[in-house]
Amino acid sequence: MIEGFNVRLECNGAMWWHFDSKKQEQLRKKEFLIVKNETRDNNTLYDILDYFENSHKRALETGVKVIIENIYEGHSYKELDYYKDIYHTITKHNLDGKQFFYLSSNLKEENGHSEFIANNPQYAKNTINIISFNMLNTVITHFPYQINDVDLTIVPKKSFCCFNNRLATHRLLLLYKLYCNKNLDKIYASCPQVTEDVLNGVISDYFLDQSTASSFYKTLPLILDHVFDDTVGNSLYSSKPLEIFRNSAAALVTETLHNDYNNTSLFYSEKTFKPMWYGLPTLIVGQKGANRYLKKLGFELYEEIFDYKFDTIDHMPTRIQSIADQVSYINSNNSFNNWKPLVKEKILYNRNVLEKNKFNKKQSQHFYELLLS
Repeated sequence: MIEGFNVRLECNGAMWWHFDSKKQEQLRKKEFLIVKNETRDNNTLYDILDYFENSHKRALETGVKVIIENIYEGHSYKELDYYKDIYHTITKHNLDGKQFFYLSSNLKEENGHSEFIANNPQYAKNTINIISFNMLNTVITHFPYQINDVDLTIVPKKSFCCFNNRLATHRLLLLYKLYCNKNLDKIYASCPQVTEDVLNGVISDYFLDQSTASSFYKTLPLILDHVFDDTVGNSLYSSKPLEIFRNSAAALVTETLHNDYNNTSLFYSEKTFKPMWYGLPTLIVGQKGANRYLKKLGFELYEEIFDYKFDTIDHMPTRIQSIADQVSYINSNNSFNNWKPLVKEKILYNRNVLEKNKFNKKQSQHFYELLLS
């Protein structure tokens, strides 16, 4: 076993694909090599694929299907370069590319793969299967509580809630910008303590004002009610800040990633879908185009209350400044108090889209058909 990977030859592996019992029964008749990446990088993928030569060479030569499950955080091949290792293995052992299935939570994985093949035409006649899943959508729909209607009698106390469990540059930069325009105390915001070295790195990278940044640093950590706060170690499943959701007009979602690597990466975590599940409009602070891409998954945007022009801005700091300015404008005129009647139907519609989970079901069916072919 190589650290970070779970490798096994088995029937009917990773059950997050959510095949029904009939499909599972069919798959139990077949064998698969399953490589599950349990880390945030692919540094050992070359080693683990080369390991097949000794441990499963015969299975590979008889055409057993290889499922490489890399669904952790939707990274681009430009960041981790995993296709190089996969195609090296295929070429070295003279294997059929259609034996290989790369499962990803990067919704633009096919874009990245097409770009890789265009730059490496020697592999064009023996390509692997690429299948993307909107993974956290499936996770969220297992939460017990759901809304049946939007309570118009509840008046929000603040415009946005913004949870920041893990420290990331774009999250810290957003909170700094909100601090600068005097809006940080006008939203529900959480943020862990940061070291001075981390802060100084952000100051240097993004040319922040040293004095203002130092003042901002003194406000950290930002702690909300510990029962609901995402900064106190609650898991993906247990952290349901319902009271804060009820008192917020919308969710300012600081997603996991902010770099789309030239249109080859797009990832949604539970941070996007959790407030949607509990009836809040969401405004995503993340990768370029993350808000507008939701329409391709069947969701509707809240164009009545948000201006999404920022979503097309390439430069991350400029994109975040635009979002911070919009939050400031919303708070200045208290327009959020009137949002619920305007977007009630969209809130319920998006909640229904999330529950039906059509995108993942379609991808799962496609995957199943390929496994049996």
